[in-house]
Amino acid sequence: MERTKFFMSAIIVGLLLMFGCGSENQNLPVRGKSFTINYNPSQSGILEDLKSITVVYAFDYWGTKGSAKYGKESLFLNVKNPDSGRAFKSVMKKSKQEWTTSIDIPKDVELLSYYFTDGEKFDYNNKKTFVLYITNSKGEIIKNSRFRNIAFLAMAGEDMQTQIKEAEEEISHYPKSWLVYIALWEKKFNTAETMSEIIQLRKDADKQYLSLISKYGERDSIKTIKAGWLFNYERGVGSVVNKQRISARKEFMEVMESIPAENRFGTTEAYFNRLKKYEKMRNEGAKFNKNIIGNPAPDFRFATLDGKSKKLSDFQGNFVLLDFWGTWCGPCVGEIPNLKKAYKKYHDQGFEIISISSDARSGMTEQELKKWVSEKDMKWKQVMDKKDARIQKLYKINKYPTLFLINPEGKVIKVDTGLRGETLDKILDSIYNKN
Repeated sequence: MERTKFFMSAIIVGLLLMFGCGSENQNLPVRGKSFTINYNPSQSGILEDLKSITVVYAFDYWGTKGSAKYGKESLFLNVKNPDSGRAFKSVMKKSKQEWTTSIDIPKDVELLSYYFTDGEKFDYNNKKTFVLYITNSKGEIIKNSRFRNIAFLAMAGEDMQTQIKEAEEEISHYPKSWLVYIALWEKKFNTAETMSEIIQLRKDADKQYLSLISKYGERDSIKTIKAGWLFNYERGVGSVVNKQRISARKEFMEVMESIPAENRFGTTEAYFNRLKKYEKMRNEGAKFNKNIIGNPAPDFRFATLDGKSKKLSDFQGNFVLLDFWGTWCGPCVGEIPNLKKAYKKYHDQGFEIISISSDARSGMTEQELKKWVSEKDMKWKQVMDKKDARIQKLYKINKYPTLFLINPEGKVIKVDTGLRGETLDKILDSIYNKN
C-alpha cells in the first residue's frame, strides 16, 4: 500500500514528493521556510474545471472535536470542523493543469496536513487528508512528526500494525520521545487476542522499561511510561477476557440449542434462559432505536429528585437529551463531563437534559442519588426510575448509557453512540448555530 511504503521506505524524500499531491516539483516542508503546495485536480476528478481552489491546512493536528475512542469517522470531525484558530486557508493559482500556492512553515511545528476545496466540493484524499512530515534544513524528520501522524493513520483506516510501526520508527530515531512509548503499548495491548499474548506483551513492556531505567535513570518521565502502559495493560486484559467470554457464550448457546428442551436441566438451563431473555431484549432495543428516529418520543410522567412532577411533553419547544444511565456504569460516569459542558453551553438557548437513573434496581435510595449527583455538580433534571424500571422499559433500554436527542416538535432525531463524547457538542453547535 503506497501510504504504508511512504512511512517505512528508506527513500523517504522521493516518496514524500509523491505523497503530497503526486507532483514531481513538490517541495519538502522545512521548518522556518516557505513550502509550495501543488495540486492536480485531474488525479481525483473531484475539483476539475473550476475557477477557484483553496487549500485548507493545519499544523500538528486539526483540533479536539472528535476522538479516536469513537473511531475514524469521529477523528475526521477534526478535519471538517477544527478548533478555532487551528486551520488556515490559502487561495491557489492555476498554471496549466496544476494549482499552486506557497505557505510559511513555522519554526515549532511537526506535521502538515491539508485538503482542497472550492467551497462546495472537497478533496480530502479519500478522508486521509494529505499529510507530510515537517523536516529540518538537512531533510531530517522532526521529532514527534511520526507520533503526530498516528492519529491520521487511524483516521485513514490503517491497520494497528501500521500504527505500531509508526510509533516504533519514532522511538528508533528519538528514544527520548516518552509519550510515544505510551501510545505504542496502548496499541500493542489492543492487538492481543489471548491471555498468553497479552501476558507476553506485558513482559516485553517491562523489559523495555527496565532498559530505559538502566540507560537514562529512574526519572519521573520514565515512571510515567510504566504507569501509562499498566493502565492500558489493564484495559487490554479486560478486552481479551471479554473476547473470550463472548466466544464462550456463543459456543454455550450453540450447544444448549442442540439439546432438546426436555433434556436441559440445572444451572446451565437457567443461565441459557437468562441469556435468551437478554438476547430478546437486546434485539427489541435495537429495533426500537432504529424505528424511533423521526417519530414522536414516547411520553411519560416523572418526578425529579428535587420533588417536581413533570411530563416529557412539557418540554416541547426545546431540544431535549434523554440520558439513561447509572452511577454503577463506568461509561455513563465517563460521559458526565461531556453532559456538563453541553448543558452549560446550550441550556440558556433552550437545551434540556433529563437523566434517568437505573440505580433503584441496585438498592440505592433517592437521597443517596441526590447526594451523588450534587457532588458531581449535575445541575440538570435528575430522575430515579422505580424498581419496576417503568421508563426504561418504555424505551426498551438494555445497555447504558443510552441517549435520545428529541427536537422541539417532540420527535427523536438521534440515538445512542452518536450523542457521546465531543460529537454531542458538534451536533448541538450545528443546531444552535442554525437556529
